[in-house]
Amino acid sequence: MLKNRRLRIYLAGPIFGTTEEDQKWRQYVKKDLSARGYKVIDPLELRDYRGQEKEKAFEIVEKDLKDLKKSDILLIYAPKPSWGTAMEVVYAYLQSKQIITVAPEKEISPWLKYHTDILVSSFEEMLKVLEKIKRN
Repeated sequence: MLKNRRLRIYLAGPIFGTTEEDQKWRQYVKKDLSARGYKVIDPLELRDYRGQEKEKAFEIVEKDLKDLKKSDILLIYAPKPSWGTAMEVVYAYLQSKQIITVAPEKEISPWLKYHTDILVSSFEEMLKVLEKIKRN
């Protein structure tokens, strides 16, 4: 099914109420994934609407859903709870997307655990998992 094209990975994680420092993981992950041949979809890079959430709410959600629908894998970074990420998880699950969660903390919400196909605690583990997926 996916052997003859690059896997498309949608990056999900807290955006609302975060700082540039909180978002450094996106640059790190995008660089590594792109170098390994993955197509990375980062909604924050495509649409940085921080500070405009009230005015752009429908546009944010509609475009995120469109991008998520085009993806093969939802990659979640879950250092803390996020309403937007939770909604993306359910949408991806209902679309039968593969869901990989990077959760630095050992304990996560039962809801996130239920909807996650693969749970890892670091980006290094996530890269190993993706390489296995790509080979199969």
